[in-house]
Amino acid sequence: MSFADIMASTAMSLTTLPMPRNDDPVWNRKGYGSYNGETFWSDQTKIGNEQTCTVQGFFFSTGISIMFAYNGMLCFYYACAIAFRMHEKDIRKKVEPFLHGVPLVLGLCPAIPAFMYHFYTPITNDAWCTMRVKHVDTAPVSMFIFQYQLPASIGGLVVLIVISLCLVIWRVRKNGKLLKEMVDHNDIQVEERVTAAHQNTKLIIFQSLAYIGALLVTLAFPLVRIMMGVDGYWNFTDKEAAVYVLMGKFMVVLVPLQGFFNLIIFLWHKGKGNRAKT
Repeated sequence: MSFADIMASTAMSLTTLPMPRNDDPVWNRKGYGSYNGETFWSDQTKIGNEQTCTVQGFFFSTGISIMFAYNGMLCFYYACAIAFRMHEKDIRKKVEPFLHGVPLVLGLCPAIPAFMYHFYTPITNDAWCTMRVKHVDTAPVSMFIFQYQLPASIGGLVVLIVISLCLVIWRVRKNGKLLKEMVDHNDIQVEERVTAAHQNTKLIIFQSLAYIGALLVTLAFPLVRIMMGVDGYWNFTDKEAAVYVLMGKFMVVLVPLQGFFNLIIFLWHKGKGNRAKT
């Protein structure tokens, strides 16, 4: 998850630099970086070309998708380890290939067709190159990506996250009841082990919820924009265009902070764990 986030963050940190120059005749003739004669980000520094823009868009889109999918897989891992009480050896052998395979598939499925059909371009609201539909003849491909594949992937991962967390919470409540029964029977030796496991499980729940909260804060705005449409806001009503632009501004500010939020959560979890040991 961290590696995928670094991919996306690196692409975003370059901002408009990989975009084609304003005087790039090939880019402007194709109409990739302009609309109605207006060149996107014309007042910003752009020193790239079509290839560098494609690379930036590919790294951003793929990194964001894989990072989001790994967040769901992290919750599923917690469900296997806590709710189903699977041993680490069994998780590595039976579950780990699935934990890595799903994010890679979900990240590359939309990215490869977008690369083949040259969907990676500058757009009006994002300060980096990203996916945008440009040609009528690619409408079936773009419809599959933006109207079916991406919403289905996001919806499936949200369902997986919710189910996984519900299973973990169910296990915590069950452990809490078991702990109460042991206290009533004065089984001190077993009580200490169950108490330690119960506290650790509660800490993991807080960590999972924090990761999901950071994910929602950073990705809610681009998801809203995907739901509204990917062709730009010029076909919207004034109210829809205002919402689209506002979502874009929040996205430019918050999406690059995803890795920072994850780092804070990771350090907080390690600090709580070390404090519990001492």
